[in-house]
Amino acid sequence: QPGPTADVRVSIHGDGVLSSSAHGFHVIRPGARSGWTDDIERPSRRLAADLRDALVRSGFTPSTYRGADGIDVRTDLGTLNLSDVPAVLAELGNMRDAGDAAVMESAAGRQRYARAIAAAVRAYLRG
Repeated sequence: QPGPTADVRVSIHGDGVLSSSAHGFHVIRPGARSGWTDDIERPSRRLAADLRDALVRSGFTPSTYRGADGIDVRTDLGTLNLSDVPAVLAELGNMRDAGDAAVMESAAGRQRYARAIAAAVRAYLRG
């Protein structure tokens, strides 16, 4: 009997890049990899945009150091390449930036992140 199923995968992280000017979130989506992501690349692109938009609406700032307009494309991450459903990896902030870290450590900040992620998943599923 098959195990649990999902409609999407959202992997939640906090980045730790060392640059002193690095802050903000970025959503990583899979790039096209023949035989690996051909079935999820296009819907993952839409999921990434929905998540980026929800984070911006919730008052979060897109990354100053990675990706373009809050979205980064990668072809080297197993979390994305091995997924059978649309997938994104969300770096919700830079843990080394005092402002980002304060938000990630606070209950209110985590609640804002949770609401934004839930809104993005709802928007994606409504299509």
